[in-house]
Amino acid sequence: EACLAEGVIQEWRTFMEENEAMFEGAEEEHKFEYSEVHSLFVSMVERRLEEILQANGSDSTEFYEMCRDQSQSDDTVGVFAELITSCSDYATFADVMRDR
Repeated sequence: EACLAEGVIQEWRTFMEENEAMFEGAEEEHKFEYSEVHSLFVSMVERRLEEILQANGSDSTEFYEMCRDQSQSDDTVGVFAELITSCSDYATFADVMRDR
């Protein structure tokens, strides 16, 4: 729940809005700057996730195990787990930024 808090989502949304212009018109060519933005985004997501997990007495290993176990029975957890996992994939991130 804390991971889906409005402040967290807004932080991610703001980052994407501030960087989306760089991806406008990008089709096949992927500039080095794109991967730098992706790395910054992944670091931001991981840092925030670790903060939330630590505040709740957990760690990333437990979190990923919980997501794996609960995503089978809870669609919301499944979608969230997919979002977190896919943000670490550069191609997915670039597609999302290009389509914004």
